[in-house]
Amino acid sequence: MVNKRLIVFYDGWCHFCIKAMENIKRIDHLNLIQFESFRDADVVKKYQLNTEQAEKRMLSKKNNREDVYEGFDSFLLISLRVPVLWLLLPFLFLAKILGIGQIAYDFIAKRRQISVTGHCDHRCSITKNKTDI
Repeated sequence: MVNKRLIVFYDGWCHFCIKAMENIKRIDHLNLIQFESFRDADVVKKYQLNTEQAEKRMLSKKNNREDVYEGFDSFLLISLRVPVLWLLLPFLFLAKILGIGQIAYDFIAKRRQISVTGHCDHRCSITKNKTDI
């Protein structure tokens, strides 16, 4: 199973990204996905990440591989490792074949809110959990 692991580099300054990562962690019953914030300088150095690329799209690497996947391809790799998401696979593969997967991903990614302070402001679209208050 170790060779099936995926390292996903998400934006630790993006509340939408953090919430998505937490939701995926919750359903990753096979524990095949490791999440790392590319906003951590040690993570960037350890995995030799291109931060400009990571700021535009979520990045991922298969365990012990040099290839870097981004955006829609990262989401597809996540979906392959989480059985609950397998129902989406036919649609995801179709979106990839038709070339609309990355377009849809980029549309969403360009509209996310970044908060350097780590707190939502009035524009944040993610509601806080009761434990966050």
